[in-house]
Amino acid sequence: MYCCERFLHSNFTRARTVGNAVILAFCVATGIAIVALTAFGTARAYAQLPNRVPMHFAFDGAVNGYGPRPMVWSIVAVQVLIGVSFGNVVAGFAGPPLPGHYAAAMAAFGDLILLLLARAQKLIIETALSGKTRADLRSFWAFFCVTMLSAVLFARIVGR
Repeated sequence: MYCCERFLHSNFTRARTVGNAVILAFCVATGIAIVALTAFGTARAYAQLPNRVPMHFAFDGAVNGYGPRPMVWSIVAVQVLIGVSFGNVVAGFAGPPLPGHYAAAMAAFGDLILLLLARAQKLIIETALSGKTRADLRSFWAFFCVTMLSAVLFARIVGR
């Protein structure tokens, strides 16, 4: 009986490790794709952007901060920094390596942050191109809530 339990436990642990490795690889690929698509969208719209672009919005959607056109690249730069930071933590370069399920949850949370920043970049570019001084933030806040809820749920599922 002991031999059977040991066999099942070792196979479950191996399957969980392989599952976490697959999730981790998927999250890394997804993160790279999110940053690449954000950079591509920014590059594609850059020539049409005005010299001053909205960079900060009040809670009601009013633009209350502008920056020069090159500032739109700051979101992409922040995405790269977050990707590198999360990658260092997950890979163990910034300390001891995380156990597989924590590494997968951390990588997925990093992707959700990258996705949220991509959505913010889309809002900035759309508002700049429209010339409006107020943006409809309802879809952004809905996206924010869904993203954060997804992060919490995923962390609870993977962290078990």
